[in-house]
Amino acid sequence: MICQDWDNFYDNIWFKKTHCEDCNLEFGAEYKKRKNLDHHHPSGHIRHIICNSCNGNRGKIDRQRTSICMEIHRFHLLK
Repeated sequence: MICQDWDNFYDNIWFKKTHCEDCNLEFGAEYKKRKNLDHHHPSGHIRHIICNSCNGNRGKIDRQRTSICMEIHRFHLLK
């Protein structure tokens, strides 16, 4: 989803979320438990509202997927 109405998003979605959508832990003030808006950087699409810990893990997974796709592409170019 690409958000067109940020005020509505914050009022009706952001503030109502109390738990991470990945690990289901309650958000808190501790760094790892802070609320994050997870989005796909190249496209800007909003994916989930997750904790800092899960957001870091998602970033690692995204980078690994990109690296794997690049290797597959390079392999097929060399054939």
